[in-house]
Amino acid sequence: MPPKSSNPGTGFVFLPFLPWLILCLGLAITYIAQGITQQHAKAVLQEEFNFRFNKINADIESRLTGYKSVLSGAAGLFVAAQAVDRNGFRNYVSALNLEHNYPGIQGVGYSLALTTGGKDRHMEEIRR
Repeated sequence: MPPKSSNPGTGFVFLPFLPWLILCLGLAITYIAQGITQQHAKAVLQEEFNFRFNKINADIESRLTGYKSVLSGAAGLFVAAQAVDRNGFRNYVSALNLEHNYPGIQGVGYSLALTTGGKDRHMEEIRR
């Protein structure tokens, strides 16, 4: 027996499973749209992460290069000069203008290797 039409004479046949078909189709479209949106959101987040990572990495490398330049310059000072005293080193560090040219470097210093007897002599020189 054929299904009954909902409105006699229109030729439209009422299918009892049609609402379920529409529901399933709507759920499938929603699921696919959700997946596409999620993939797009992941791609945007990954792109943002990569951009920030590369920027931070470049900033760190730039700072390390600057620090390396300061240390190389200090090593060159000791190679070029026969003897470097406290005032000479202080003048060298002042000329570097660390706060402006190398922000982040809190200080540059050097230490003398002293023998036990040399310690007393060095302390006298500092006091003078």
